Amino acid sequence: MKRISFWAVVIMVLAVLVPEATAAQTKKAKDAKPFATKTYKNITSVGRPMPSPGFEATLRLVLAVVEQDWQAVKGELADKTGLVLMLDRHEQCEEEEFVTHWIVYGRDIKLVEAPDGGMDPEPTNEHACELRFVADTSSSISLKFWNKNDYQNFVGEAEAYGLLRVADEEGHSDFIPAKRTGRIVNTTYDELQDQNPVATFRSAGEMYDDGCYVVEMGLDF
Repeated sequence: MKRISFWAVVIMVLAVLVPEATAAQTKKAKDAKPFATKTYKNITSVGRPMPSPGFEATLRLVLAVVEQDWQAVKGELADKTGLVLMLDRHEQCEEEEFVTHWIVYGRDIKLVEAPDGGMDPEPTNEHACELRFVADTSSSISLKFWNKNDYQNFVGEAEAYGLLRVADEEGHSDFIPAKRTGRIVNTTYDELQDQNPVATFRSAGEMYDDGCYVVEMGLDF
């Protein structure tokens, strides 16, 4: 499979999407020193009933964070997801010339110190959810739901937006297209580049002992 020019695709997608709206925990990088850290603990939806994050609003937020070189985004793009920024942490590794970024958005969660120095989410409501970015030389984007219906609704919205589906040895792999297709499009790896994918999409389901359901998006493809 030819490597896709991801940044070219992202710039194109943001030109379409942004104007319209304008594993289980973080790890400390070895020998890293934080040069920019903002942590907001105990942030919830302040008792107001909120719908679960919508797929398209979440996709716009994800693409905006990536386009700004892994910098957290506030304002309307974040507000439309119903999530709030809880962690904005960037660490420079002394031995290697790269920065590790941790960005966390959440609803009805609080962040608690992990034994390894990271920050873990702790739900405060059955409809809690967390959107987490971890990026250095590679990247990981995951969305956790503590309610199965919220998770299923999000996956359903993704399928309604449209996914590019490629059959493989594990069954199939899904990719998010730059523009809404309104359906699942079966394609091949050879044809995938012409379909303008912006990220992989994996509805991983229930993965952890804390009972949350996970959606994963990937940029390294």
